[in-house]
Amino acid sequence: MIPIKRQPRVRYEVNVCGGGFDSVKNHFTAWKQEPLIYRPERRMFEGKADVRPLGDETFGATEPAR
Repeated sequence: MIPIKRQPRVRYEVNVCGGGFDSVKNHFTAWKQEPLIYRPERRMFEGKADVRPLGDETFGATEPAR
């Protein structure tokens, strides 16, 4: 029997700072100053001015979400 290889899935962590959306908004400015681990010359959230709450709609793939 040939084992079936599982496809990797996209996974998102939503509660990274241990608080609600207000906590995320408060941390956003500081996070923008942090370098990316895999590209230290670039900053997290580069080109992003603010953070907004997500709606209740869910998507089965990344393309429709854009």
